[in-house]
Parts: sequence; structure tokens; C-alpha cells
Amino acid sequence: MRSRAGRPAQKGVPDWVAFFDAVDEARRSRSFDALSRLYHRSRRTRDRALLNATARALAEELKVPTPWWATRP
Repeated sequence: MRSRAGRPAQKGVPDWVAFFDAVDEARRSRSFDALSRLYHRSRRTRDRALLNATARALAEELKVPTPWWATRP
């Protein structure tokens, strides 16, 4: 099997553009709606953990309350 060094993983958040657009939208609007939509659409634990951690970090950065869905394990 060939090495895939330097290439992103094939599994996980399938659309990084949508993820970073959601982060930008949260910073711009101080709303977590776009991240919430990605969270509720995701079925993978790893993706949800990434979205939870991102929402928590952004809430801290923006000094706003953490969204309720980001506090769930």
C-alpha cells in the first residue's frame, strides 16, 4: 500500500470549506447557527467533537455563552 504522506485524511469532515465558512460566519455574526447546522448534520463522533471544540473556543474568543449543543459529550 502506498503512503499518503502530506495528503488530508479521506474520512472526517468531508467539506473543509463549509467548516471554515461556518467559523468565519460565527466570528462575523457572533452566532453559531452555521456550526450548529454542521453539528446536527454530522453522524461521526470525531466530526462532532471537532465542532464542539471549535464552538467552545469561539465562544471564549467572542466572550459569548457556549451554545448548548457544544456542551454535550
